[in-house]
Amino acid sequence: MQLNYDIERSRKAYPPITGNGIKKNLGRQDGPLSKLVTTDENGVLKQPRQIALEDNQYGIVRDFQQFGVDYTKEPMVVEERGDGQLELISGFGRLSALLSMGVNRYFYEVLQFESPKDKIKWKRRFNTGEDHRKQGTPNTLDTYKKGLVEMKNENCINWRDDDVCRAEIRDMADGTLSDTDVEVVLKRFRQSNTREENVVGYTTPEANKKAKQLGQPTKGYVKNTSNPAWDRSGFVRYEGNFSSKIYDIVNLYDNYGAKIEIVGFIQNPIHDKIGKQRKDYLKAFNRAKAWMKKHLKPEYHDIVVFKGFLPQITTADPNQGGLPRERDLVL
Repeated sequence: MQLNYDIERSRKAYPPITGNGIKKNLGRQDGPLSKLVTTDENGVLKQPRQIALEDNQYGIVRDFQQFGVDYTKEPMVVEERGDGQLELISGFGRLSALLSMGVNRYFYEVLQFESPKDKIKWKRRFNTGEDHRKQGTPNTLDTYKKGLVEMKNENCINWRDDDVCRAEIRDMADGTLSDTDVEVVLKRFRQSNTREENVVGYTTPEANKKAKQLGQPTKGYVKNTSNPAWDRSGFVRYEGNFSSKIYDIVNLYDNYGAKIEIVGFIQNPIHDKIGKQRKDYLKAFNRAKAWMKKHLKPEYHDIVVFKGFLPQITTADPNQGGLPRERDLVL
């Protein structure tokens, strides 16, 4: 799908982005969205927020479809890295929405930053407001806490000094936080450990992409013989309760005879609660299976199987050379 946009109109409606820590603005450009770098070397999304919000993405999709591009809002922002690649800095929600619509080309502001700290700071600054027609999701306090953790890991601030941390919090928030909120962020940072930060959330398109990389069926029956999931049926779901899909599941099984494989993910993972979140998901999944056994013919009782959860805990595993603890489906 092609989405009509006018870069010149965007330049006139929203001025070039400049500020302390931005080394160079290379202008408003457009290009293929598939070329943007959105994950690190371990496949972890570089989104500054700790969670991915599905409803926000659908709101942006509806907005694009009804009104088109809002040129008065801050554009998507990318960094031109030293290796020449373009890394997405701001606009993760819009990117997911555009890709889900089948849009493969769009415009963005191209920047270079003075330092790693400035890059971390501006990732939060770009999210202090709402982007496309107020559909964007502003930062939470945990977004700033995560920023401090990233600065600590980059060794670019004296993170043991409370006053330094307070100053960085205020700088990331561009003065939008109250003194009380600054203290809350600092307290959470002091109470946190590095493991707490290392969880990743997915939107449905991102989850489908990850599952496909792991060789799983994602949208029903796979007919493509070159696909590793060929001749299999399955879906990727953030809800364990698949009752709303039972009609589709039965039809799919009747048509192709392959059991329906479900891959799960936690939409808004919280590190110290993700174990419970997964248990709750499985309880809902098993309730749906029990309903099938109670109400459907015996030949349909076991046509749905749970394959596992997408990897979402990305804490480095010292026993695996520092690779993420979860890299494949988790049972």
